[in-house]
Amino acid sequence: MMKFGIYYYPKKEEAKKFAKKTEKWLKKKNFNTKVNKLDRNIKIGIVFGGDGTILYVSNRIAKRKLDIPIIRVNFGEVGYLTNVSPENIHSYLSKIIHKKAYRIIKRSRVKATLYRNNKKIFSSSGLNEIVIERTSTKPIKVGIKSEIEKINEIKLGCDGIIFSTKTGSTAYNASAGGKIPKDENSLAITIVCKTNRNIFLPPIVSFDNETMIRTTILPENLPRNGRLVVDGRAVKLKQNDEIVISKSKTKTLFIEF
Repeated sequence: MMKFGIYYYPKKEEAKKFAKKTEKWLKKKNFNTKVNKLDRNIKIGIVFGGDGTILYVSNRIAKRKLDIPIIRVNFGEVGYLTNVSPENIHSYLSKIIHKKAYRIIKRSRVKATLYRNNKKIFSSSGLNEIVIERTSTKPIKVGIKSEIEKINEIKLGCDGIIFSTKTGSTAYNASAGGKIPKDENSLAITIVCKTNRNIFLPPIVSFDNETMIRTTILPENLPRNGRLVVDGRAVKLKQNDEIVISKSKTKTLFIEF
């Protein structure tokens, strides 16, 4: 019997209400459910929430290296990542139960690996984006290069740099004026408020298993000016830190109808 995972943000009462209602609906049809927990026996995940909840659940699934495709029920303000309205969730679940038309789409994830004094101290992947940004009133100064993408080392000051997947490109990246990748094999790079308008990076680069973009936090930065943010999870940066941006081997699976 198919097992469903049900996920919601406990403080969002309306999402919790619909999640509990769906759990009862599935149990009446003799399906097993797991609420706000992961295991390898879950075949379908149902997320009730906004983009933040969807990112949180998808990143937990990726961290556990599980292959759980998810349906995203909109209880957020924007809902870029959602695909089902609350009132239609049971009709869409019926399609899955009766094996009617639906697809599982693989979404690329972007990975950041942080090195300090030549030692790896942090590594994580995100579905939406990786951001290197300032944390003081001064611009953050970085060096960026990629042999694969033929980016010679560029030094620049800015408020931040966004490395965005196709999935995340319509959010923060688009708000900052970034380009939208055409497919899962492209990565958007957007500089936020650069201090030198004559410095340019390619707005879209190829995004495959060979992609490696190295970003260095230059020593002329103020101490503690900077942080690395992976889908909202932040790590403080120091002078001379190196961040390697690459494509994650893990995919996020979305169910589409």
